[in-house]
Amino acid sequence: MVKLIILLIGFIGDILVDSLLIGSTIARSFSITPNLLFISLIIVTYKEHKFNSILIAIFTGLLMDSMNRDVIFLYTIVYLATVLIVQAWTSVINYSIIEIFLTVLAAVFVKEFMMFIYYTNLAGVTMSLNTYLLNHFVATILFDIPLILIYSFVKKRAIEEDIYKQRQNRRRASMDNRY
Repeated sequence: MVKLIILLIGFIGDILVDSLLIGSTIARSFSITPNLLFISLIIVTYKEHKFNSILIAIFTGLLMDSMNRDVIFLYTIVYLATVLIVQAWTSVINYSIIEIFLTVLAAVFVKEFMMFIYYTNLAGVTMSLNTYLLNHFVATILFDIPLILIYSFVKKRAIEEDIYKQRQNRRRASMDNRY
């Protein structure tokens, strides 16, 4: 339930920020993608079971696809691929704030690069990589960094609470076994 609330907050945040940015698209001379829902997705699926992460990524991607009717399954494919990449990364890293932050930041890099490939190769947008980096990518990353930091601290706190609860349950179980 908490995961759904986090995704809902990200979705509503995306809508609000996008409305303030007046429908920022990649084809404009300057644009920003808020990525609140995407960052929420990566945080929610961080170190989770692969099957659950895949289902959440598909659901979130379909939600974004339903909001952007000019693309068919683009967000579903990009979100699913990025979640699978993050799942592979998180199998070899731990739970520190820096690792969570860098993983989510790298996921945003991967997602934005996939979007660039789609727009330049399949959607017919003519744009060089330098133009994309200067007019969209840098602004998007700078906008997303504070959000990623906040989400990283929240995720770290949630992980610490889960670990504390697990330890408490083990202590209770060991106390019960003594008597």
